[in-house]
Amino acid sequence: MFNYFGKKDRLKKNVHDLNWIDLSDFIFESGNYAMSHSVEMIAEVKRRANGNPQKAYESLLEVCDEKIDEFESIENRHCCCKRGCSYCCYQAIYLSQFEWKMLLYLINRMTRNERKAIKIKAEANLEKIKSKNIPIKLTPFMDETANNKLYLKQNIPCPLLGEDGACLVYRRRPLACHSFRNYGISSECEGKIPQNSYTFDEYHPAVRLPIIMEFSNTNDMLNMNLLSYLLAENL
Repeated sequence: MFNYFGKKDRLKKNVHDLNWIDLSDFIFESGNYAMSHSVEMIAEVKRRANGNPQKAYESLLEVCDEKIDEFESIENRHCCCKRGCSYCCYQAIYLSQFEWKMLLYLINRMTRNERKAIKIKAEANLEKIKSKNIPIKLTPFMDETANNKLYLKQNIPCPLLGEDGACLVYRRRPLACHSFRNYGISSECEGKIPQNSYTFDEYHPAVRLPIIMEFSNTNDMLNMNLLSYLLAENL
């Protein structure tokens, strides 16, 4: 099996939280699992997409979800995330131009009233974001963790969060949303980033980036903006 992380010991911290140490083994094995299955996942995404960029993005999320679910089953890990649990929908979400194009394609197929409601929420969010000097654009040297903690304190719900606590664009949600899973209890997510959560970043070089680069370009990937800003300015 491809050794993505190297020694497991590199992931272990000098802490007394046994749950975190246990999760570090899960993270290590997940990296190896993603890399060792990357070729088959990329091929499956392309097969389902059949040359269609919109379908390619949906297929990318589907295939990664299926492989992560499969890995969870092997490791006997159970994600506590479920429909209607929306604590993580209060985090700062930056997305690339490619993700935005895929998302906008779906939003433009909503009714005028639905788009208007989303825009009103996004504009209210943007006003609060600007008042707290939260960066609109993601930059290479930004402390994303500190920025996200500041964002969480503002209690800003995603404009795409429905009244029932479910995502309105789930099948085309941003990559940051797609990869976030909590392996503790759902209440740990309220107002903070739970210690037993994981974002499966290893799937980016293994699968996401090769697929996205085939249907997009480097500039589209490097230009990252806050979701609320994009919705407020473009709807």
